[in-house]
Amino acid sequence: MNTKSARTAKQMLFSAIAFACSCPVFADLAIVGQNGQILLYVPSAEPPLTAVIESLSHRRSISESYFASSEKKLFVSDDTGKLSTLDFSALSKRYQRVDTGEDLVSVAVWYDAREMRPAWLHVMDKESVTHVRFQKQDGTIYRSQHADIMFKGGFIFGMHIDGWKTTGTLAGMSSDLAVLPAKYPDDQWIIVGRSKKIAAYIRKPAIPVKTGETVTATLLFQDRIRNRWNVETMDEYCQVNVYADVAVLCGLHVIKGDKDPTTGINVQAKPSGKWYFYDPSKKRVATYELGSLLTVQYATASEAFLSGEGQLLRLPLGNPEHAKPEFLAKLPPGFSVVAIFPVR
Repeated sequence: MNTKSARTAKQMLFSAIAFACSCPVFADLAIVGQNGQILLYVPSAEPPLTAVIESLSHRRSISESYFASSEKKLFVSDDTGKLSTLDFSALSKRYQRVDTGEDLVSVAVWYDAREMRPAWLHVMDKESVTHVRFQKQDGTIYRSQHADIMFKGGFIFGMHIDGWKTTGTLAGMSSDLAVLPAKYPDDQWIIVGRSKKIAAYIRKPAIPVKTGETVTATLLFQDRIRNRWNVETMDEYCQVNVYADVAVLCGLHVIKGDKDPTTGINVQAKPSGKWYFYDPSKKRVATYELGSLLTVQYATASEAFLSGEGQLLRLPLGNPEHAKPEFLAKLPPGFSVVAIFPVR
């Protein structure tokens, strides 16, 4: 990318930040590619899609990402577990490595909202299950408080910010969960995503699913502002991503022990084409049939942004039966999207 193009891209980015602060709808977006590339989508510009960053400096594949909107910083982990950050208020600095000291780091990307710093799972000793760390500006590494950690989704090999919770433990947290012990007396739960407004937990059944049976998901959603909880039992397994004010579930078709008859290899989970959106203010899951080729990359309570078939798309939320994805832009050939976030 030449100097003039880079200058233009930066000017567009800063204009987008100023514009989005006064606009209730996220019309200006940053699109993250598999190797850390950044595309900026500004609908009022021509062309609307501009390359801003070409890749991570060490050209590794991104495993997970988290965008801290209050700081305008993107945090990413690569397939070697290294953490990097991109400051959108000073884009010329490009990606910078996050120093994690001598710690071995999982590929998860967590954010300590109190300290406004990236956090990571310490995996070097017997404290791994509960030891989450962050580094202050002076280079000193401290231990994070579990309740301060925000992350989009997932958990690493059973290790997490606060480990598995019993049904009894969760039932004692709110009267909304008083029914849990009767339905799931011996089951366990683990947190799979948290923002300042929402937390999501998924159930681990005490009685394992039998070979040949369909694997389903039971989820707990917490409205962290009002401390209200809701239980959702799904007809299929779901991968969860939690954004600022909505949780997004990707439906997955999973049969335990399903093997390819020709190779004998276990069949991987397949997207069912169903996407579910949980808005705590509505206390229910809304189902959208989008097909298996589209992926929801970001969502608010009113709209979602998708990628698929080489396109960037927008989905208005609120009317599942009539909602259809709207075309926004054509992505560069071979560009694989791993995240989308609003530029404020």
